[in-house]
Amino acid sequence: DDAIEEMTSGHNEFKRWELGIEFSPEWITIPDNDNNIRSYGLDLSARYHFSKWFVETGIGAAISKDDGIYGVDYQEMQFKGSYQDVYNVTFDTTGGTPIPTYYTKLVNVYDTIDRYTVTENKNTYAYINIPINIGYNTSLGEKFSFYAKTGVIGSFKIYENIPTPTVDGTIVAYYPLYHQRTDWHLQAQLNVGINYHITEKFLFGVEPNARYYVKSLVETNNGGNPYGFGVKIGFKYVIKK
Repeated sequence: DDAIEEMTSGHNEFKRWELGIEFSPEWITIPDNDNNIRSYGLDLSARYHFSKWFVETGIGAAISKDDGIYGVDYQEMQFKGSYQDVYNVTFDTTGGTPIPTYYTKLVNVYDTIDRYTVTENKNTYAYINIPINIGYNTSLGEKFSFYAKTGVIGSFKIYENIPTPTVDGTIVAYYPLYHQRTDWHLQAQLNVGINYHITEKFLFGVEPNARYYVKSLVETNNGGNPYGFGVKIGFKYVIKK
């Protein structure tokens, strides 16, 4: 029994929970037009270690902005000139001969011109992110550890702000020329990271990552699905089992 306990004690030391909070900027590319989107997230993670392997999940929120480009048909009022419009006439007959008096007002003349232009606004989107990952962790001396993980992230749109175009004139019709977002998307990811062990319980980590949008971020993908690169920076707290 003592031998079995000694053999398993080392294994059990690897069992632990690790809770994290991380800031995660990301740069996303849409191949259709090489449009680059910046996204900023805040993630809460829960990671369970067994031996040198771990599984991870959590929840995060992300905000991103991209260009809301529209083609706009509109009508512009163009000034052509002005004239004096007579709106009333009176006659003075005190001298025996009628003398007219003309009452006028200035009238400006405009012509309606059909125009077309392209406008650009910034669209804002907010998402809830839920990851599921599996990874491998190994120590690098007393103060550092290295890990790699892979998995998927489901992202669900919870808010959007899409301003309508504005022009100097009357809008007849407008057409979106930007990639419209899907309600949810799925990303496959590959991450590597290094943790610095501030204490036995507290860690500071840096985690670069690469992502591919298996279920696309945008409606059309003639040039291929989007992909992204990012980094997670944050702190983790270790709970020994």
